[in-house]
Amino acid sequence: MPLRSGALTPLCCSSKTVAMKGPSVSPPDLAAMRDAMVESQLRTTGVGDARLLAAIAAVPREAFVPPEKAALAYADLTLPLGGGREMNLPMTTAQLLDRLALGPDDAVLVIGGAYAAAVAVRLAARVVALEDSPALAANRAASIQNT
Repeated sequence: MPLRSGALTPLCCSSKTVAMKGPSVSPPDLAAMRDAMVESQLRTTGVGDARLLAAIAAVPREAFVPPEKAALAYADLTLPLGGGREMNLPMTTAQLLDRLALGPDDAVLVIGGAYAAAVAVRLAARVVALEDSPALAANRAASIQNT
């Protein structure tokens, strides 16, 4: 099939990346990706708590990953955060929080999981988040406050 004028043309390909040449592409619709993650990755794996699903749908996961990884924030994979650290799979974080069954009167201590802390803030009365990496702590504190 011949390419239409303005169609994208692959420049190089590998199993993980494809560089494309063509018209400018709009940035991904991260809110739609977040909704799709909730529906396809979380509901299908037994996460059914409505409050938890609403909290996850409200917290922008991309705010907790390096900017160059934002488009992958809702993929079913771990994401490197730097310093040898990785962000859990969305399903893993959701299942952990689901099993905690946090209530509005609960207090929570989260160690090294800023995204999980940001979700927990919407579920519990008090959340304390600790991070041992000064670089991650500086970046993630602002992310939590902005959600």
